[in-house]
Order: sequence, then structure tokens, then C-alpha cells
Amino acid sequence: MQNQQIPMEELKNKLLQKAYGYLATRDHTSLEIYKKLNQYQLKSNKESESGQANDTEMLIREVIQELKAKNYISNEKFADKYIQSALQSGKGPLLIQRGLLAKGITGELWLNAWSKHEAEELTACKMALAKWLNHKISKHKLDIKMKIKAQRFLLSRGFHSYIIHESLAKLIENCYS
Repeated sequence: MQNQQIPMEELKNKLLQKAYGYLATRDHTSLEIYKKLNQYQLKSNKESESGQANDTEMLIREVIQELKAKNYISNEKFADKYIQSALQSGKGPLLIQRGLLAKGITGELWLNAWSKHEAEELTACKMALAKWLNHKISKHKLDIKMKIKAQRFLLSRGFHSYIIHESLAKLIENCYS
């Protein structure tokens, strides 16, 4: 019985050290850490016994709980930082939500995180539009074709259509006033 305890404790320490390594480079969600640790464990131990696989899964969950308890993993903080960074790089809420969904941030957690940054969407949209048009406006006049291209670009960046129309209207107002 004790012989099994020692390897499991060693395995838990290995998993914990690996998780610290992942977290040293950047913040991760609990889902990301779970996937990384699971992949690491599968690579390092080609488990044939399903009992050991279940024990490993339990250990990974324990490691994640320990990291959460120490506040090394916080899905709320991750979502907040991710949204802030994505807005600064000219991404809209639809693209941001898709990115967070892939990282395990869904539902109420997404809504709470987005509500803190919702007012910044128009500014981010204007910034993305200005950046996109920066080199095109000197070569082309802001005609209907350019407006359509700009709309498509901003839609691909995940902005809501009403924000896009507002941004374009303000741009046209500034250009022709």
C-alpha cells in the first residue's frame, strides 16, 4: 500500500512542477492546465492500466485545485486580461468570446468579464478601422467599395454591426466636416 502512495505523491509533485512551469510563462485557464498536464502525462507514461489513468486524472484535478487555492490559476483574472489585450489589438467581442470559449471560459464568467470592458468596444473598433484604413485611405477615396471592405474587415475582427456602423459614420463625419 505504501509503495503505491510514494509514486502517486511523486507523480503529483511532478505534475505540480510542470504546472508551475506553464504558469511561469503566462497565465492559463484551468482547462488549459488540465489539457497540458494530461498531454504531458500521456507522453511521459503510456498508461495501459485504466486504474492508473483514473488515478492520474484525479491527481491532475487535485493539482488544479491546489493551484486555484494558491490563486495561481484564476479563470476570472485570465478572462479580464485576455479581453483587455484583445481589445487593444483591435479584436471585437465576438472574436474574443470565441477565443475564450476555446480556453474554457463560458457563460456567466464571459458575461461578467465582458461587462467590465463593454464600453471599450467602440474605441477598439475605431482603432482597428483607423489602422486598417491608414494605408488605404491615401491610395483610395473613401467610397462605397471601401466602406463595404471596411465593414467586412471589422466583422471579421468580431465587432457588432451597430458598433461598425457608428464607427464608420463618425469616420465619414470627420472626413467630410
